[in-house]
Amino acid sequence: MKCIGNLKNLGRLLIFLAAVGGLFSSPPGAKAEGEESEQIAAENGISFETSPVKVISTSPAITEILFYIGAGERVKGVTTLCDYPEEAGKIEKIGDLNLNYEKVLEIRPDVVFLMKGLRTKEFEVLDSFGAKPVELDLSSMENIFDSIDRAAKILKAPRNSAELRKRMRNLSSLINKKQKNIMRSVYFEIWGDPPMTIGGSSFINEIIAGAHGMNIFNESNIENLSVSLEKVIENNPEFIVAAYNASTSEISSRPGFANIIAVKDTNVIKVDYNIYVRPGPRSVDAVLDLYNRLYPDEPVTPEEIAGNN
Repeated sequence: MKCIGNLKNLGRLLIFLAAVGGLFSSPPGAKAEGEESEQIAAENGISFETSPVKVISTSPAITEILFYIGAGERVKGVTTLCDYPEEAGKIEKIGDLNLNYEKVLEIRPDVVFLMKGLRTKEFEVLDSFGAKPVELDLSSMENIFDSIDRAAKILKAPRNSAELRKRMRNLSSLINKKQKNIMRSVYFEIWGDPPMTIGGSSFINEIIAGAHGMNIFNESNIENLSVSLEKVIENNPEFIVAAYNASTSEISSRPGFANIIAVKDTNVIKVDYNIYVRPGPRSVDAVLDLYNRLYPDEPVTPEEIAGNN
């Protein structure tokens, strides 16, 4: 059935649901006797009587967030793409880009976290099962911080975004002091064949701007877009940043690229795809890393960030 993705048919699922009857009729993390009742609001009318015990993550970014806030031990299901932190590799797999709903239901989760805008159909299916899906908006740096706080509140986790926000503020302050009037132009490539980059609506654009870089395709309101090599040559960036497995020599040897400033100055650099493209706690690390690559003569150190209060 199209409406349930990778399940072969609805009948099979209904039989499974009947076999585990009452699966979500009462929360698996129900109150212990005498425990004070507290409604923890989420969204779309979903609320929690108690802090969820069994948690499922449907994306690598969310898995990182759950471990960051100190809720890693409660994560009982992740996708095959969830590879960080290392402990995520030992958790039950509930699918890849497609969710295995039977696996999800076998875990009997208290809450399933999804990235807003990426799994709309899955949200509807999980909601129809009473599986308490909650979407986290990771479309911007501020939304990343807010979503960390939302997950921490729902799970009553020991850590929220306060430390990250402070670190980002301190980093921004240091960068602005060191580079008041300089913005180095950047072509950020997420794929090479065909060439793909990011526009002004991407959170990666915020990483570039935060590092005092100027995305040469900033004016596009498309998050991820295909571009021609001619357009890259025309914009003549000072830095080319590749966030995939191409070699710098392969990029530099493209027709016409020899005259680009970035190639002339050997400023074609490779970065870790997961740190840069995966929105989450390490996005602040991406800003620091990119700044230090754009301005190696005036770096910012972790010690400076910690001491800049």
